[in-house]
This record gives sequence, structure tokens and C-alpha cells, in this order.
Amino acid sequence: MIRVREKQKITKLELKRQIFHIAFGLIIVFLFYYNLITLLYMFLLLFLGLVLSIISVRYNVLVLSWFLKNFERESDLSKFPGKGMILFFVGCMMVIGFFPKNVALASIMVLTLGDALATIIGKAVGRYTVGGLKTLEGFGMGIIGGFLGAVVFVKPVPAFLGSAIAMLFELLELKIGEIILDDNISVPLLAAFTIEFVIKFGGGLF
Repeated sequence: MIRVREKQKITKLELKRQIFHIAFGLIIVFLFYYNLITLLYMFLLLFLGLVLSIISVRYNVLVLSWFLKNFERESDLSKFPGKGMILFFVGCMMVIGFFPKNVALASIMVLTLGDALATIIGKAVGRYTVGGLKTLEGFGMGIIGGFLGAVVFVKPVPAFLGSAIAMLFELLELKIGEIILDDNISVPLLAAFTIEFVIKFGGGLF
């Protein structure tokens, strides 16, 4: 159900989080594209991140504590510090592990640009919401941003469809039972599946 909400402003915290989201994604793409990071190294970094997250629940860890206070949502600080960054990393690892390099890179760009721009535009200028949550303006900008990132690595049609499908499910919120699947996982996977499907069954046209 589409509703009109009052004009809102994006918070400074959320803007900082999304800018970091973009920077983090671009760094992963750069490292993976130039073969400077492997899946094994990513597993080791993920393990280190989980250990630091557990420690941070009870103890202050120098620079990490400053980072969490300045970029983490209050709701995650006491339960799962670094949740967004860790799940982002997991999403990237999944597509790197299961899809061809160009498809993985394209889907990570959909997550990096599409998801971040959808949040920024949706919260900053979005008026028309779906179910009172995500906005149509954010959805549209997410598709554009994801497409522009993905088309660097795959042809326009799979890039657009991959971005559009991923952003559609991000808009509607994908659920497994009563659990909402985090978009850091769902967006790259849906983008990668769609891009791979279009490339494989496009008859060489895409």
C-alpha cells in the first residue's frame, strides 16, 4: 500500500553510515578486481571481525570503539557491534564464492551503490512509501545507482535487471518465515542470480 509521509531529513549518523557503506564496497571491488584479496583472506578477516564484535560488547577496543560510536546504530551497539559491516562482508563473500568474477563484481556494485543511494534518497527526500517504510523515490534511485555500478562489469540489460530485481525485493523486504533477510545479504545474491540467469539464458544477446 502506497502512502504519503511528511518530509523528513536524513540524520547525520545515517548519512555517515551510507558514505562508509559506499567506500567499503568500492574498496572490496578494487581489491577483488585486481586479485589483491582472496576468499580465504576474506574468511580470515570475517573471523577477526566477529571476534572483535564479541569483545566490543563488553570492552572498549581503542580505535574500534571510536568507530562504533561514530558509525554504529544505537540498537546494535549492545547486541551486535559492527553488524552492518560484517553482514555486508558476508554478502560479498557469498557472491564471490558462488558466481563468476564479473557477475560477483556487478552484484557487489548493486549492493554498494544501489542500496546506499536508496537509503540516502529515501530518507532525505522520499515522500511516497510502500507499507509505511521504504520509499518509491529511494527505490528508483537504488535501481539507477545499482545499474550504473553493475554496467561497469556486465552488459546493460543484465545490469539493469539485476539492479531492479534486487531493489524490488529490498523495497518489499524479503522474509524467511518471520525473519526479515538483511539486505546486505539479499541484495547481492538476488542481483547475482538475476545477472547470471540473464547472461546464461539470453542467447548471447546479453
